[in-house]
Amino acid sequence: MYKKEFEQTGSIKQTCILSLFIQNGEIDKIGIEDLPKQFLNFFLAGTETTSNLVGMIIYYLTQIKQLQQKLQQEIDQNTDQSALALSNLPLLNATIKEILKYQGPGNSLLDRIAVQEHYLEDIKIEKGVIVNVYMKSVHRDSRFYTDPHCYNPLRWLETKENKYLLPFTYLPFSARPRNCVRQHLALIEARIILNSIIKNFNFELNEGYKLILDFKFSPQPQNPLSIYFNRR
Repeated sequence: MYKKEFEQTGSIKQTCILSLFIQNGEIDKIGIEDLPKQFLNFFLAGTETTSNLVGMIIYYLTQIKQLQQKLQQEIDQNTDQSALALSNLPLLNATIKEILKYQGPGNSLLDRIAVQEHYLEDIKIEKGVIVNVYMKSVHRDSRFYTDPHCYNPLRWLETKENKYLLPFTYLPFSARPRNCVRQHLALIEARIILNSIIKNFNFELNEGYKLILDFKFSPQPQNPLSIYFNRR
């Protein structure tokens, strides 16, 4: 059906993974069994890691009331709700960027296999060894970041991190050819979700709740976040 529509009109009204493959001329290069795998990749990007990202941001907004208020002001003043417009909101994007640095959902998911024997200073890496780049240690390194153990979205607006960060010291989605193929979708979703929630609610942490994280597939609270959503 999509192929016929594309042949007749040169485009496909419905935007989805299948229609994109057809319009980009890639549909004949993949088998029908590969389509569910592609869908699953994007689906996971929109659930596990993105929900973790949004949850962590809301938690820290309960800890920094001034940040919560400034975000509400920025979002309230924005009249264009498109994904493109949300990508240009400075504080919203700085807040997302900081949580990816500070408590990113994929900071320990960067396994690589050594393709040749190599040395890291005096440490020998044998060919075939699995190496995990633990990015949280880089993201908390004082050589690269001011107050690295402090959650501070303003660093991306007001300090040297905004302009002078060294290459490969901010890698929440890895880098180079094998970086996260789903990162753009995840960021679009996070902006849309946060924009809607922050526009409509204030957040309060349940008194006595203490955040303790377990590091599994992604960092997860040992006890579910206990946050009150109060309609504005």
